[in-house]
Amino acid sequence: MEWPAHEYAEVNGTELAYRRFGPRSEPPVVLLHGLASSGATWRSFALGLAAARLPVIAPDFRGHGASGHRNSYSFEDFELDVESLLEHLGVSLFDLVGHSLGGRIATMVAQRWPGRVGKLVLEETRPPPLAASMAIADPGIAFGRLSLEWGMVARWWSFDRRMIGSLARQFRTPDPDWWASLSFITASTLVVHGGAGSFVPFDRLQQAVSLIPDCRLVTIEAGHRVHSTRAAEFQAAVFPFLQR
Repeated sequence: MEWPAHEYAEVNGTELAYRRFGPRSEPPVVLLHGLASSGATWRSFALGLAAARLPVIAPDFRGHGASGHRNSYSFEDFELDVESLLEHLGVSLFDLVGHSLGGRIATMVAQRWPGRVGKLVLEETRPPPLAASMAIADPGIAFGRLSLEWGMVARWWSFDRRMIGSLARQFRTPDPDWWASLSFITASTLVVHGGAGSFVPFDRLQQAVSLIPDCRLVTIEAGHRVHSTRAAEFQAAVFPFLQR
């Protein structure tokens, strides 16, 4: 199957680019990329899903890839963009796979629309601090490492660097509502941790997993970009979970 060209939709005041392929049936698997990346990061994984007859939707977030740039870049902006796109496409039931920032947004969508998300996969998604004191003790939330990765990736995809400061402040800010709403998630959930090379704190991730009613945690020694650096192992863990 060929990698499809972008389609575009004007949603939430933003021209959002997305790729959609595989059968036009429900529930599709919606793939949400990480910061400074684009939907293209899912190419191998998405083509595998489509070959298994699973429908796929892979958007580019605002300010990323082929999507439009905006003046506002908050977690809530990204969440509403995704929800508005799915409404625009007439999708009522879907599965979500999110990497890093995409996992944060996928979690928010699953918290807000618990009856519409069937399966939820969170790859290397860093939970926010539990308290302000924890945010201070957390050294920049590994922000130097994140910035290095952004700098490397941004050379290949269009990326609005204005969002870095806004998202950095949000990453560092405790979000009690995010934690309190984990119990609202009804989707069967798989959390993927990158092992020793990950900058996602394993103990905090375990706390989040314990609050989601139907959730299990797997570790793949791959660092932050599990779906890229250990593609076969990631697919082996995620494909059966989505297909069951």
